Amino acid sequence: MLSHARQHFLLQIDQQHLAEFGQVISQLLHLGKLMITPNLSFGKPYNEADLREEVGEGKLFSAVIARSQALLREHCDAFEV
Repeated sequence: MLSHARQHFLLQIDQQHLAEFGQVISQLLHLGKLMITPNLSFGKPYNEADLREEVGEGKLFSAVIARSQALLREHCDAFEV
């Protein structure tokens, strides 16, 4: 007889295999999802001094977020996402 913990573990494995099987079937049925071409873009490098100019006495994190958002917009525009 299996312990409760072992039964729970086996149930989790079965659920994972079922989910993986479902994903494979879904990808086979919708082949367009497999035909993707990733696009990668890089922003200009910047240092702490650059960020300090933007935020002054504020938090550097807000400048990083603002630059990241701008880079994402540029990427989406360039690759028509």
